[in-house]
Amino acid sequence: VTGAIVNVQAPWFIDLVGISGFDFVMLDAEHGPITPENVELMIRAAEQAGMTALVRVPANVPHVILGFLDAGAQAIQVPHIQTADDARRAVSAVRYPPLGSRGMSTMTRAARYGFGQTAAEYVEAANREIVFVPMIETTAGVENIDSILDVEGIDVVFVGTGDLAASMGLPGQRTSPKVREAVRHVLARAAARGIPVGLPVSDAASAADARAQGAMLLEVAMTNMLVQTG
Repeated sequence: VTGAIVNVQAPWFIDLVGISGFDFVMLDAEHGPITPENVELMIRAAEQAGMTALVRVPANVPHVILGFLDAGAQAIQVPHIQTADDARRAVSAVRYPPLGSRGMSTMTRAARYGFGQTAAEYVEAANREIVFVPMIETTAGVENIDSILDVEGIDVVFVGTGDLAASMGLPGQRTSPKVREAVRHVLARAAARGIPVGLPVSDAASAADARAQGAMLLEVAMTNMLVQTG
């Protein structure tokens, strides 16, 4: 699946992404002015376009994650997962009990304001359908990948090659041999567990390369492409 990274607060831009044929949109609240307060219209636009709304949250903090989930995010991408404990905290924030500790409310957009389903039905559906995507983007995350992937509740693992390169002392060198070897390691360990891997891409050529490496989820920065084209 292929998604567009959007880090600006612009619902109309989501319309363009949907018309372009992407499977999902990644609303980047880590590197942009997107907040739980202004994300709702962007999620609505994604739904109208038939796309999944994935939110990259700014931090692995339960009440921050909760705000985006209650607004209707269908997938949550959590940055800087470096240990199994980091992954467990994120899973707990994304899932309702008994699978996690997400705060319960049916008075939210995500729960259709309590209409048309019981609380138990909503909790079961949310725990089954919400996609959790931890980001591996440091040398520590790569070194701990086996214990991280053994955490129950991971649906896709995403390798953030930009931060990973920086953590290796190679800022901006996403395709250096050292970074690519780390990516191959994560791909192999994830494949052994049947967990799909996502990678960032910048154009058609890098997307083809990522697919050749075995990535099944691709994210492309649309604002960067717009500036480069201009």
